[in-house]
Amino acid sequence: MNNVRVLTGEEEFLLHQRENFYKEKFAEKYPEAEINEFLKGGSVVNLQTSCSSAGLFAEKKLVMTREFWNAEKWETATKRNFFEQLEQNPDTTLIIIEPKPDKRTKWAKALLKLHVEEFKPLKENDKIAWTVQRANELQIVEINRNTAAYLVQRVGGSLRKIESELQKFEIHGGEITKDLVDELTIANPSAVVWDFTEQVTKKRLHQSLRELRKLERSGESPYMVLSMLQREARIVATLKHCEKQGMSSKEAASAAKLHPFVVQKTMSAVKQFTDAEIINWYESLLEIEHQAKTGGAVVSTDDGSELHLMLEQLLYKLCDK
Repeated sequence: MNNVRVLTGEEEFLLHQRENFYKEKFAEKYPEAEINEFLKGGSVVNLQTSCSSAGLFAEKKLVMTREFWNAEKWETATKRNFFEQLEQNPDTTLIIIEPKPDKRTKWAKALLKLHVEEFKPLKENDKIAWTVQRANELQIVEINRNTAAYLVQRVGGSLRKIESELQKFEIHGGEITKDLVDELTIANPSAVVWDFTEQVTKKRLHQSLRELRKLERSGESPYMVLSMLQREARIVATLKHCEKQGMSSKEAASAAKLHPFVVQKTMSAVKQFTDAEIINWYESLLEIEHQAKTGGAVVSTDDGSELHLMLEQLLYKLCDK
Protein backbone atom coordinates (compact mmCIF):
# COMPACT_ATOMS: atom_id res chain seq x y z
CA MET A 1 0.00 0.00 0.00
CA ASN A 2 1.55 3.25 -1.16
CA ASN A 3 -0.27 5.46 1.34
CA VAL A 4 0.72 3.56 4.53
CA ARG A 5 4.04 3.70 6.37
CA VAL A 6 4.94 1.76 9.52
CA LEU A 7 7.66 3.27 11.72
CA THR A 8 9.07 0.78 14.19
CA GLY A 9 12.21 -0.08 16.12
CA GLU A 10 13.87 0.54 19.47
CA GLU A 11 16.04 3.48 18.37
CA GLU A 12 13.32 5.95 19.30
CA PHE A 13 15.35 9.09 18.57
CA LEU A 14 15.76 8.13 14.89
CA LEU A 15 12.15 7.00 14.75
CA HIS A 16 11.03 10.36 16.15
CA GLN A 17 13.22 12.18 13.60
CA ARG A 18 11.56 10.26 10.79
CA GLU A 19 8.11 11.02 12.17
CA ASN A 20 8.94 14.74 12.22
CA PHE A 21 10.31 14.49 8.69
CA TYR A 22 6.98 13.20 7.39
CA LYS A 23 5.04 15.87 9.29
CA GLU A 24 7.24 18.72 8.09
CA LYS A 25 7.32 17.62 4.45
CA PHE A 26 3.55 17.10 4.40
CA ALA A 27 2.91 20.52 5.94
CA GLU A 28 5.28 22.16 3.44
CA LYS A 29 3.57 20.53 0.47
CA TYR A 30 -0.01 20.86 1.72
CA PRO A 31 -0.08 23.83 4.14
CA GLU A 32 -3.89 23.80 4.37
CA ALA A 33 -4.20 20.06 4.95
CA GLU A 34 -5.07 18.34 8.23
CA ILE A 35 -2.77 16.21 10.39
CA ASN A 36 -4.72 14.00 12.79
CA GLU A 37 -3.23 11.79 15.51
CA PHE A 38 -4.70 8.76 17.29
CA LEU A 39 -3.20 7.41 20.52
CA LYS A 40 -3.61 4.13 22.39
CA GLY A 41 -7.11 4.94 23.67
CA GLY A 42 -8.57 5.80 20.27
CA SER A 43 -11.06 3.64 18.39
CA VAL A 44 -10.82 1.98 14.99
CA VAL A 45 -14.22 3.43 14.05
CA ASN A 46 -13.04 7.00 14.63
CA LEU A 47 -9.76 6.26 12.84
CA GLN A 48 -11.61 4.91 9.83
CA THR A 49 -13.90 7.94 9.77
CA SER A 50 -10.91 10.27 9.87
CA CYS A 51 -9.15 8.41 7.06
CA SER A 52 -12.20 8.28 4.80
CA SER A 53 -13.55 11.82 5.25
CA ALA A 54 -12.24 14.83 3.34
CA GLY A 55 -10.41 17.61 5.18
CA LEU A 56 -12.08 20.95 5.87
CA PHE A 57 -9.64 23.06 3.83
CA ALA A 58 -7.85 20.55 1.59
CA GLU A 59 -8.42 17.10 0.11
CA LYS A 60 -5.11 15.75 1.37
CA LYS A 61 -4.83 14.43 4.91
CA LEU A 62 -2.10 12.91 7.07
CA VAL A 63 -3.28 10.53 9.82
CA MET A 64 -0.90 9.14 12.43
CA THR A 65 -1.39 6.40 15.03
CA ARG A 66 0.99 6.08 17.98
CA GLU A 67 1.13 2.76 19.88
CA PHE A 68 -2.51 2.44 18.87
CA TRP A 69 -2.77 -1.12 17.59
CA ASN A 70 -3.40 -4.39 19.41
CA ALA A 71 -4.99 -7.74 18.52
CA GLU A 72 -8.54 -6.54 19.18
CA LYS A 73 -8.20 -3.39 17.10
CA TRP A 74 -6.51 -5.24 14.26
CA GLU A 75 -9.37 -7.74 14.17
CA THR A 76 -11.90 -4.89 14.13
CA ALA A 77 -10.01 -3.18 11.31
CA THR A 78 -9.93 -6.43 9.34
CA LYS A 79 -13.69 -6.96 9.74
CA ARG A 80 -14.38 -3.38 8.64
CA ASN A 81 -12.08 -3.70 5.60
CA PHE A 82 -10.18 -0.69 6.93
CA PHE A 83 -6.98 -1.14 4.94
CA GLU A 84 -8.79 -2.11 1.73
CA GLN A 85 -10.83 1.10 1.91
CA LEU A 86 -7.75 3.15 2.79
CA GLU A 87 -5.94 1.82 -0.28
CA GLN A 88 -8.74 3.22 -2.43
CA ASN A 89 -8.29 6.68 -0.89
CA PRO A 90 -4.90 8.02 -2.09
CA ASP A 91 -5.63 11.49 -0.63
CA THR A 92 -5.06 10.11 2.88
CA THR A 93 -1.65 8.96 4.12
CA LEU A 94 -1.49 6.84 7.27
CA ILE A 95 1.67 6.74 9.39
CA ILE A 96 1.63 3.91 11.96
CA ILE A 97 4.11 4.35 14.83
CA GLU A 98 4.67 1.13 16.78
CA PRO A 99 8.18 1.12 18.34
CA LYS A 100 7.98 -2.34 19.91
CA PRO A 101 5.18 -4.52 18.53
CA ASP A 102 5.26 -8.11 19.76
CA LYS A 103 6.47 -9.83 16.61
CA ARG A 104 5.16 -13.17 17.84
CA THR A 105 1.54 -12.00 17.56
CA LYS A 106 -0.64 -12.42 14.51
CA TRP A 107 -1.56 -8.74 14.27
CA ALA A 108 2.07 -7.60 14.49
CA LYS A 109 3.12 -10.06 11.78
CA ALA A 110 0.39 -8.65 9.53
CA LEU A 111 1.37 -5.06 10.40
CA LEU A 112 5.02 -5.68 9.51
CA LYS A 113 4.02 -6.90 6.04
CA LEU A 114 3.10 -3.31 5.18
CA HIS A 115 5.65 -0.69 4.09
CA VAL A 116 7.98 -0.77 7.13
CA GLU A 117 10.83 1.51 8.18
CA GLU A 118 12.67 -0.09 11.10
CA PHE A 119 15.08 1.81 13.33
CA LYS A 120 17.30 -0.67 15.15
CA PRO A 121 19.66 0.37 17.98
CA LEU A 122 22.94 1.55 16.50
CA LYS A 123 26.15 -0.31 17.22
CA GLU A 124 28.97 1.75 18.73
CA ASN A 125 30.80 2.32 15.43
CA ASP A 126 27.54 3.46 13.86
CA LYS A 127 26.88 5.83 16.78
CA ILE A 128 30.30 7.39 16.25
CA ALA A 129 29.62 7.85 12.52
CA TRP A 130 26.16 9.24 13.34
CA THR A 131 27.72 11.75 15.78
CA VAL A 132 30.11 13.06 13.11
CA GLN A 133 27.29 13.27 10.56
CA ARG A 134 24.86 14.90 13.02
CA ALA A 135 27.39 17.55 14.01
CA ASN A 136 27.77 18.36 10.31
CA GLU A 137 23.99 18.46 9.80
CA LEU A 138 23.51 20.81 12.75
CA GLN A 139 26.15 23.10 11.21
CA ILE A 140 27.24 24.25 14.65
CA VAL A 141 30.40 22.26 15.27
CA GLU A 142 33.18 20.25 13.67
CA ILE A 143 34.24 16.96 15.21
CA ASN A 144 36.67 14.31 14.05
CA ARG A 145 36.03 10.60 14.45
CA ASN A 146 38.37 10.09 17.41
CA THR A 147 36.78 12.92 19.40
CA ALA A 148 33.31 11.67 18.42
CA ALA A 149 34.23 8.23 19.80
CA TYR A 150 35.39 9.88 23.03
CA LEU A 151 32.16 11.89 23.29
CA VAL A 152 29.98 8.79 22.74
CA GLN A 153 31.93 6.86 25.37
CA ARG A 154 31.80 9.75 27.85
CA VAL A 155 28.13 10.73 27.72
CA GLY A 156 26.59 7.32 27.02
CA GLY A 157 24.95 5.74 24.02
CA SER A 158 21.64 7.64 23.87
CA LEU A 159 21.40 9.53 20.58
CA ARG A 160 19.15 12.08 22.24
CA LYS A 161 21.81 12.67 24.91
CA ILE A 162 24.57 12.92 22.30
CA GLU A 163 22.62 15.50 20.29
CA SER A 164 21.89 17.48 23.45
CA GLU A 165 25.60 17.54 24.29
CA LEU A 166 26.55 18.53 20.71
CA GLN A 167 24.35 21.60 21.00
CA LYS A 168 26.40 22.82 23.98
CA PHE A 169 29.33 23.43 21.63
CA GLU A 170 27.41 25.88 19.44
CA ILE A 171 28.71 29.00 21.19
CA HIS A 172 32.32 27.85 20.82
CA GLY A 173 32.33 27.18 17.08
CA GLY A 174 35.30 25.57 15.36
CA GLU A 175 36.45 22.05 16.08
CA ILE A 176 35.52 20.11 19.22
CA THR A 177 38.50 18.83 21.19
CA LYS A 178 38.66 16.21 23.94
CA ASP A 179 39.47 18.93 26.47
CA LEU A 180 36.33 20.80 25.43
CA VAL A 181 34.29 17.59 25.76
CA ASP A 182 35.58 17.17 29.32
CA GLU A 183 34.81 20.80 30.13
CA LEU A 184 31.27 21.03 28.76
CA THR A 185 29.73 17.57 29.04
CA ILE A 186 28.40 15.58 31.96
CA ALA A 187 29.98 12.15 32.13
CA ASN A 188 27.79 9.10 32.22
CA PRO A 189 28.59 7.02 35.37
CA SER A 190 29.95 4.26 33.16
CA ALA A 191 32.35 6.80 31.64
CA VAL A 192 33.76 7.56 35.10
CA VAL A 193 34.37 3.81 35.49
CA TRP A 194 36.05 3.80 32.07
CA ASP A 195 38.30 6.72 33.08
CA PHE A 196 39.22 4.91 36.29
CA THR A 197 40.21 1.62 34.63
CA GLU A 198 42.05 3.50 31.87
CA GLN A 199 44.20 5.34 34.43
CA VAL A 200 44.92 2.07 36.28
CA THR A 201 45.98 0.38 33.06
CA LYS A 202 48.28 3.31 32.31
CA LYS A 203 49.77 2.97 35.83
CA ARG A 204 48.95 6.57 36.75
CA LEU A 205 48.65 6.51 40.52
CA HIS A 206 47.34 10.00 41.31
CA GLN A 207 44.81 9.95 38.45
CA SER A 208 43.66 6.45 39.45
CA LEU A 209 43.12 7.54 43.06
CA ARG A 210 41.25 10.64 41.88
CA GLU A 211 38.88 8.61 39.70
CA LEU A 212 38.39 6.02 42.46
CA ARG A 213 37.31 8.76 44.86
CA LYS A 214 34.93 10.13 42.25
CA LEU A 215 33.29 6.71 42.13
CA GLU A 216 33.17 6.56 45.92
CA ARG A 217 31.53 10.01 46.16
CA SER A 218 28.99 9.07 43.49
CA GLY A 219 27.86 6.13 45.62
CA GLU A 220 29.15 3.36 43.37
CA SER A 221 29.47 0.03 45.16
CA PRO A 222 33.06 -1.03 45.92
CA TYR A 223 32.05 -4.48 44.67
CA MET A 224 31.30 -2.92 41.27
CA VAL A 225 34.76 -1.29 41.28
CA LEU A 226 36.32 -4.63 42.20
CA SER A 227 34.43 -6.30 39.36
CA MET A 228 35.57 -3.67 36.87
CA LEU A 229 39.20 -4.10 37.95
CA GLN A 230 38.86 -7.85 37.47
CA ARG A 231 37.48 -7.30 33.97
CA GLU A 232 40.31 -4.87 33.16
CA ALA A 233 42.89 -7.40 34.38
CA ARG A 234 41.40 -10.02 32.04
CA ILE A 235 41.54 -7.56 29.12
CA VAL A 236 45.18 -6.67 29.86
CA ALA A 237 46.13 -10.36 30.13
CA THR A 238 44.35 -11.17 26.85
CA LEU A 239 45.94 -8.27 24.98
CA LYS A 240 49.35 -9.12 26.42
CA HIS A 241 48.98 -12.57 24.86
CA CYS A 242 47.92 -10.98 21.54
CA GLU A 243 50.95 -8.69 21.68
CA LYS A 244 53.26 -11.68 22.13
CA GLN A 245 51.68 -13.28 19.07
CA GLY A 246 52.54 -10.17 17.05
CA MET A 247 48.90 -9.32 16.34
CA SER A 248 47.81 -5.90 15.12
CA SER A 249 45.17 -3.96 17.07
CA LYS A 250 42.54 -5.08 14.56
CA GLU A 251 43.55 -8.74 14.85
CA ALA A 252 43.66 -8.47 18.65
CA ALA A 253 40.15 -6.95 18.73
CA SER A 254 38.83 -9.87 16.69
CA ALA A 255 40.66 -12.53 18.71
CA ALA A 256 39.72 -11.03 22.08
CA LYS A 257 36.16 -10.18 20.97
CA LEU A 258 36.64 -6.60 22.11
CA HIS A 259 35.59 -3.35 20.48
CA PRO A 260 38.46 -1.87 18.40
CA PHE A 261 38.17 1.38 20.37
CA VAL A 262 38.85 -0.50 23.63
CA VAL A 263 41.86 -2.26 22.10
CA GLN A 264 43.20 0.97 20.61
CA LYS A 265 43.10 2.70 24.01
CA THR A 266 44.52 -0.25 25.95
CA MET A 267 47.11 -1.88 23.67
CA SER A 268 49.87 0.69 24.18
CA ALA A 269 49.44 0.59 27.97
CA VAL A 270 49.68 -3.21 27.98
CA LYS A 271 53.35 -2.92 27.03
CA GLN A 272 54.04 -1.46 30.49
CA PHE A 273 52.99 -4.69 32.23
CA THR A 274 55.18 -7.74 32.68
CA ASP A 275 53.62 -11.17 32.97
CA ALA A 276 54.55 -11.19 36.67
CA GLU A 277 52.73 -7.88 37.25
CA ILE A 278 49.57 -9.15 35.57
CA ILE A 279 49.65 -12.31 37.70
CA ASN A 280 50.16 -10.16 40.81
CA TRP A 281 47.17 -8.01 39.75
CA TYR A 282 44.98 -11.12 39.47
CA GLU A 283 46.16 -12.60 42.77
CA SER A 284 45.67 -9.32 44.63
CA LEU A 285 42.11 -9.00 43.33
CA LEU A 286 41.33 -12.59 44.30
CA GLU A 287 42.68 -11.94 47.79
CA ILE A 288 40.55 -8.79 48.19
CA GLU A 289 37.46 -10.66 46.98
CA HIS A 290 38.20 -13.54 49.36
CA GLN A 291 38.53 -11.20 52.35
CA ALA A 292 35.34 -9.35 51.45
CA LYS A 293 33.39 -12.60 51.21
CA THR A 294 34.81 -14.32 54.29
CA GLY A 295 34.75 -11.41 56.71
CA GLY A 296 38.41 -10.48 56.48
CA ALA A 297 37.14 -7.05 55.43
CA VAL A 298 34.01 -5.66 57.07
CA VAL A 299 31.73 -4.50 54.25
CA SER A 300 28.04 -3.63 54.50
CA THR A 301 25.54 -1.90 52.25
CA ASP A 302 25.99 1.23 54.37
CA ASP A 303 29.77 1.14 54.77
CA GLY A 304 32.20 0.03 52.09
CA SER A 305 35.08 2.13 53.40
CA GLU A 306 37.24 -0.87 54.34
CA LEU A 307 36.94 -2.37 50.88
CA HIS A 308 37.66 1.03 49.33
CA LEU A 309 40.81 1.23 51.46
CA MET A 310 41.92 -2.18 50.19
CA LEU A 311 41.35 -1.04 46.63
CA GLU A 312 43.43 2.09 47.25
CA GLN A 313 46.25 -0.07 48.63
CA LEU A 314 46.06 -2.17 45.46
CA LEU A 315 46.48 0.94 43.32
CA TYR A 316 49.69 1.76 45.16
CA LYS A 317 50.95 -1.68 44.20
CA LEU A 318 49.89 -1.52 40.57
CA CYS A 319 50.71 2.05 39.62
CA ASP A 320 53.90 4.02 39.29
CA LYS A 321 54.58 6.36 42.18
